[in-house]
Amino acid sequence: MSVVLDNPQYVLSPTDPRARVVTLLESLTQDSEKNIAWFKEYFHGREHATFLALDSPRGPLAVSVIEDNRSCYRVLIRNTQGGERVTVPVSAIPTTWIRRLLGMRPTASAALHTIADKVPVDNLTLTRNARLAHELLMMDERQVIRSYKFGICYLKAGQTTETEMLENDWEDTSPAFRKFLDFIGERIRLKGWKGYRAGLDVREDHTGTHSVFARLQNYEVMFHVAPMLPGRITDGQRIDRKRHIGNDIVLIIFQDDPSSGAFRLSSIRSKQNHIICFVSPKNNGFELLISPRKEVPYFTPDLPEPPVIGTDATSREFLLHKLINGERASYKAPIFASKITRTRSVLLYDVIDRYL
Repeated sequence: MSVVLDNPQYVLSPTDPRARVVTLLESLTQDSEKNIAWFKEYFHGREHATFLALDSPRGPLAVSVIEDNRSCYRVLIRNTQGGERVTVPVSAIPTTWIRRLLGMRPTASAALHTIADKVPVDNLTLTRNARLAHELLMMDERQVIRSYKFGICYLKAGQTTETEMLENDWEDTSPAFRKFLDFIGERIRLKGWKGYRAGLDVREDHTGTHSVFARLQNYEVMFHVAPMLPGRITDGQRIDRKRHIGNDIVLIIFQDDPSSGAFRLSSIRSKQNHIICFVSPKNNGFELLISPRKEVPYFTPDLPEPPVIGTDATSREFLLHKLINGERASYKAPIFASKITRTRSVLLYDVIDRYL
């Protein structure tokens, strides 16, 4: 693999000699999906308490509380950052002597006071509305991301910049590149496509006739394959390709012959590209090098050392898993985090405002 780290915004992902290319799909489940599953298992369809706050030191809040099996209270805290699941043992909840004398259970409010470090209890108002639980669940569902769009570019031998790789048409690509496309997904006809299209035209072939699509568990990925996109030149640029590739968070660059020249990361100008995954042929598989922007937190699964994968289904799942988690980790970068927080804040505020 040959890359020049001449862009200080990017770093190299580490490799681990102990890591293995295995199927680790359980870590694909997002925290938001875990919150939904938890809410459905313990709260939805069962009588429980919901506390709301429009204005609090932690912004808008929706807090669901339920006693479970008389041994604990389960609490789901929804805030602008996401959700937090908390279990409070009944034994940890202070109870007045009169309630103990009468054999009465601790209240939901008392349970919240034991986690006052997590929720500003004095700002919360108990709300009773049969539709509120459903509204909160629908709000959570709307924020789960199950569709992703990744860019794929082809770098011919001797090419070292983004501009050069965007000039490559389908006829310029090698058998090794086409083998990689068949490995990572399936080629689909765009016209008439009914699935996730990632901004590609599925009516008039304005964005090419074919693309590559992949599915992993309940998630789907549409690839913007640069050589498959129209190569129209505007102001000296392949504007149709740049429009899609430049707006993808994850970008795969397939290097046909890394020994013929090192790719210059400084040639990537898009502020949207946060994960660059370099792929090159290696023996009967592919060698990987992943370069995220420095503000992207580390994401699993760990890359093995050497970072080489095969062409089997497990290797494909491993790579898709790594790239999907890379995009999710990128959501925590400043350019995306503030937008996601604002969106959730608006949705949460809207629900609370209607039911408080």
